Amino acid sequence: MHAAPSLTVKGTPRFSVLGLAEKDSPAAAWPPAAKPSSLSSPGSSTAPTPQKALAASESRRLLLAAVECDPRALLSLDASFRGERDFVAAAVKGDEFMLEYASAELQADRDLVQAACRGMGGALHYASEALRADKGLVLEAVSSCGWALEAASSALRGDRDVVMAALANDGASLNYASDDLKAEKGVVLAAVAQYGPALGYVSAKLQGDRDIVLAAVENDGEALEHASEGLKGDVAVALAACSQNGWALEFVAEELQRHRGVVLAAVRNEGASLAFASSELQADREVVLAAVTAPHEDPWRDATALFYAAEPLKRDREIVLAAVRNCGVQMESAGEDLQLDPEVIAAVTADGSAFRRASFIIGAY
Repeated sequence: MHAAPSLTVKGTPRFSVLGLAEKDSPAAAWPPAAKPSSLSSPGSSTAPTPQKALAASESRRLLLAAVECDPRALLSLDASFRGERDFVAAAVKGDEFMLEYASAELQADRDLVQAACRGMGGALHYASEALRADKGLVLEAVSSCGWALEAASSALRGDRDVVMAALANDGASLNYASDDLKAEKGVVLAAVAQYGPALGYVSAKLQGDRDIVLAAVENDGEALEHASEGLKGDVAVALAACSQNGWALEFVAEELQRHRGVVLAAVRNEGASLAFASSELQADREVVLAAVTAPHEDPWRDATALFYAAEPLKRDREIVLAAVRNCGVQMESAGEDLQLDPEVIAAVTADGSAFRRASFIIGAY
């Protein structure tokens, strides 16, 4: 009984097609070239017998089944199969990006490309130049994958309908829009409302537009990084940014890092943003208490607010207790005397995520 062949693709697992012989070289194309029959005479007919035709049909069926099972199996077959519509269609159905390996003729097949783009619009990158200029097809692609706009023709990257459809899916696709559309306020508003950091793709003039910047920071406070210096010093803009994402405090104007309201908005959202507050506010009891009791998602990364408090407040029993009750990891930043306080230790041991690190600290004394 013959062993099954290995359809091998560099960097991908091996697999077999039942009923076909193993090839000596794993990289050999399958099926092999036909060899002339020793029984044939120079003048005999080369037409396949019914038995050979049946065997060839069965071989083709098994190879197609392999591609349906693993689209990258297409890469192990003879290059001619990349021009076979049924094989490429099977590969693209399982992995839309296999369109990259299709023949130029099939990359220009609208139905095949459309099927690929419906599954993943980014497959548009491998479509023919003519199809990348087909507005209907491009609209379908960017609606499912905004960054497919990168592959659209330059004319369509300047088409408002196409760009707005892309932005509705992914505001970051503004990066691929024409310069004219990047300068259009309505287009930019749509982009930053969906993806605030898209503010970084627009002109300095629009980075100084208050409506646009407010829309951006309400989506992602850290988009403030791309705002004009004037708007970084705007209290309302800074409050909106810091309320959405406390880390935006890093980007507000220096005078607003001394603004109690702005800093409180930041630390209530992200306690560790206390790092960017002025030294005066790092010594403000109310601000520090708000920071050390702020909600946190990752105690190993986020709950370090006490570390940035002024030294006297790290020895304040009420603040330290509030900090470790919120997240025991903050015990690391408490004054040495309080690290041995029974009530502080009890609060820490109740926090399983901090217990191991706390035990290390306590054991050091």
